[in-house]
Amino acid sequence: MLTTVEPQLFVADVTASCEFYVSRLGFTGVFAYGEPPFYGQVQRDSAELRQQFLDFQSADVDFHQTLRHEPWGARTFVVRDPDGNLVLFGAPAD
Repeated sequence: MLTTVEPQLFVADVTASCEFYVSRLGFTGVFAYGEPPFYGQVQRDSAELRQQFLDFQSADVDFHQTLRHEPWGARTFVVRDPDGNLVLFGAPAD
């Protein structure tokens, strides 16, 4: 059973991508390797999905899909990062 995942996104500019996730999506920078950086990591503690969505909305993030209730009982939304990667955030619909 998988309990956590650490997705890796391929991006054109690691510095710009990390800055987007930190400044626009509220993540914290963990590390960046290389000069210029070729690999980095950001993280964000678990949080209420509704609050994340409102935070992202106020940061003028590009939503590919706004917050919605899925038929299988989850709430999800999808944001587009500067490289066009689609990142889905989801949580139980409780």
